[in-house]
Amino acid sequence: MIPPKKSFISRLKNIFLIVLLIVIYIWAFAGINFHGLQPMAKQIASAVLEGFTHPEWEFVSSPLNRFLNSMFDAKIPEQYLTSDGEDLLAQIMQTLAIAFLGTILSSILAIPFAFLAARSDKDKSNFSLKLKILGYSAIFFVFAILISFFTNGGKFQQWPKFWLWLFIIEAILILFDSLINRLMKKSVFDTKSYFGKFVLTIIRVFPEIILALMFVKAVGPGSFAGVLALAVHSIGMLGKLYSEAIENLEKGPNEALTAAGGDDIEILTFATFPEVLPSFLNAALYRFEIAVRSASILGMVGAGGIGQNLIFAISTRNWSRLGIIMIGIVLMVTAIDFISGQLRKRIV
Repeated sequence: MIPPKKSFISRLKNIFLIVLLIVIYIWAFAGINFHGLQPMAKQIASAVLEGFTHPEWEFVSSPLNRFLNSMFDAKIPEQYLTSDGEDLLAQIMQTLAIAFLGTILSSILAIPFAFLAARSDKDKSNFSLKLKILGYSAIFFVFAILISFFTNGGKFQQWPKFWLWLFIIEAILILFDSLINRLMKKSVFDTKSYFGKFVLTIIRVFPEIILALMFVKAVGPGSFAGVLALAVHSIGMLGKLYSEAIENLEKGPNEALTAAGGDDIEILTFATFPEVLPSFLNAALYRFEIAVRSASILGMVGAGGIGQNLIFAISTRNWSRLGIIMIGIVLMVTAIDFISGQLRKRIV
């Protein structure tokens, strides 16, 4: 069967899209301020390659070094025998612990945000619910203003005005939606869902590295700041994935329990949670894979993990130390991806 010929308008549309894509590429490359390689680029590249091909194997594990010295007289220097907690294996275990705790906290705390952000046809025209959401918004914005007040040394900056304007805009939208619902018996948007998605968007705006800097200032340097940074950022990501799973679940079990006279708690416990739990676990495992990669660099700002050794090796140009650290990170991420992938296959 001969496929039908495309119309002139369709061909013109395809040509226009191709030309537009080429123009965007040219514009993007034209904005790159590139003046050629630096004079020391070749020398530095060869030094880095030398470090990667001759990694500092003694940095792997202090207990292992002591064992090799005692059993095989390996003559490993003293500095590698007493660095417990600062060697590669100890720092990788700390990185995994940061990623694991951050993911566990966020996977639990994201559940209420997910139900808040999930769309529901049940309460679109409920004016009392919209007033409740408006009250919750006021509490949220007051809390945000207080945080900005205390983090700025007891001084109000421009943030309170920003939060106030957001609250006013939300109140206007809620009142407009209620008016449209009264006149046309049709809701413009789901107030609860839009508010939940707005909160999750605000949480996702801040990258882990920025949150880590904030928590290092708040609780001091160390692993705890890294756990908090990963947990807060992951709430925004997992909340979005959880809410999509809730929106796409089968309504049959819920409707059956409702017809049998079940209340909201029974419907949530015996119908909704069993239906969405595999999707929740799948999203949490996927997020853990990402958290492991993120935790590997949080140490660069003092939030614990292997990133601290990574930035020290780069700063001192200790390329052999950098080489063994990168090998450790690659092996760690590869192993976590494989294990997580196998678990997600079994869950799904």
